[in-house]
Amino acid sequence: MNSYGQGVRPRQPATDQAWADGPARRPAVLTAAVVLAVLSAVAYLTFVVLALTTIAPRMILAELGLPDAELDALATALRESEEYQPYVVRSVTLGLFAVVILATVFAMRSAATWARVLFTVVAPLAAGVAALGMLDEDSAPVLTALQGAGVVLPLVVLVLVWLPASNAYARSRRRT
Repeated sequence: MNSYGQGVRPRQPATDQAWADGPARRPAVLTAAVVLAVLSAVAYLTFVVLALTTIAPRMILAELGLPDAELDALATALRESEEYQPYVVRSVTLGLFAVVILATVFAMRSAATWARVLFTVVAPLAAGVAALGMLDEDSAPVLTALQGAGVVLPLVVLVLVWLPASNAYARSRRRT
């Protein structure tokens, strides 16, 4: 009994670590997942910029063997051609995936379940688009490398956000 004549409320059992020790600290695997997710979005956005502005048009025109002065004029015309359309479609798709990934990253920092589920849906789709782009034999090596990062990084993040440490942190965040 306390001084007011009322019973003392018992403390939550120590089996619930989040309750016993106060708010849980963000696990390192979740921090790594957030960093890798940002890097994958940066890889996608870099691919978009390079494919739409510089590398893809020059790469396609370089096969003609023209001097650089003429390449710039033709690059503008090429951006409207059919041969350039796969780069445009892939770039727009990966750009949209990058925006979704960046939007979910901030919620994933606190292990929000909706963000982890959305990332679980988006990551394999983005990795698939990037993997299909890697099959293009005529792609510049830097574009292939960026797409390779776009395949590997989201899949690693996908594993990290569902590890037991991330799940425990998500449970503890829901209680507070």
